[in-house]
Amino acid sequence: MNESLGACVRDRAVLLRSIRKLLDSRGFLEVTPPCLMSEAIIDVYIDPLGLQQERLGTRYLQTSPELAMKRLLCDGAPSIYAICPAFRANESGQHHNTEFTLLEWYELGGTSRSAIDLLQRLTVEMLQRAPCEVLTYQDAFADGLGVDPLACDITVLRDLVSQEQPSLSQGLITQRDDLLDVLLATRLQTEWSEKKRSVILTRYPISQAALAKPCADDPRCAERFEWFVDGIELANGYDELVDAERLRSRFQSNAERRTLEGRDDLPMPARFLAAIEKGLPPCSGVAVGVDRLLMVQRNQDRLSDVMPLTDDAV
Repeated sequence: MNESLGACVRDRAVLLRSIRKLLDSRGFLEVTPPCLMSEAIIDVYIDPLGLQQERLGTRYLQTSPELAMKRLLCDGAPSIYAICPAFRANESGQHHNTEFTLLEWYELGGTSRSAIDLLQRLTVEMLQRAPCEVLTYQDAFADGLGVDPLACDITVLRDLVSQEQPSLSQGLITQRDDLLDVLLATRLQTEWSEKKRSVILTRYPISQAALAKPCADDPRCAERFEWFVDGIELANGYDELVDAERLRSRFQSNAERRTLEGRDDLPMPARFLAAIEKGLPPCSGVAVGVDRLLMVQRNQDRLSDVMPLTDDAV
């Protein structure tokens, strides 16, 4: 083992031990969810890898252990975490790899605030940094771009995108959330990278809620948050939505968007929804990209610097 590879392997092992120590001290129990399941999360832009089994039919390599872990919670599990492989088709590059390692936890009785507090602990203890700035999505866009992302006319967003990405100004991006995603990546994350800022972005638009609760004081927003360090997204989290019918509606909406985008159809996750109907306890959930966290911890620029066997090497 060469010196650089040896240091990388040792640093990963130390990071994983530190994560387990922190979560164990908080009363979480580690679980090992299955990677291969008959259902997958229906997300507009995230594609699972499907495998055909002669006896079992299509099985999906999971894009996140979320479905399995929430089913465990519905069956009575306490606060739990997993450190496991996850798989996403057509995601490969500087900060992406088809197979990667996710840390995911669910805290019974947890809220956005308790989850953010735990992310702050990761920032301080794993990255040796001061606690993150906590900004609302609305304030971040107002401060960085001078617009209200929840209320401004969509033509304003198109004009801003055309300034940042002229190649996208010919109607290639038409959805409001897609325009906001471009501006977040090209303007806000770039600025956070240049200024070495650590940011937890909260209260995303409800249209980007995924599986998060609506905010009680503003139905336009959701209890979703993301963790960025030097402009790199490290984690995504929610105060979890526990209403089965709302979840079904969101999955159906995502399925319709996937059809419009020309993406493969995915089955409605019936087993997951049946478990939620039995009752998902109030909880918060967070997913952290372990490989990206190690990359930032080691001051590296690419996943391949901390993952010796990336897509190009397997």
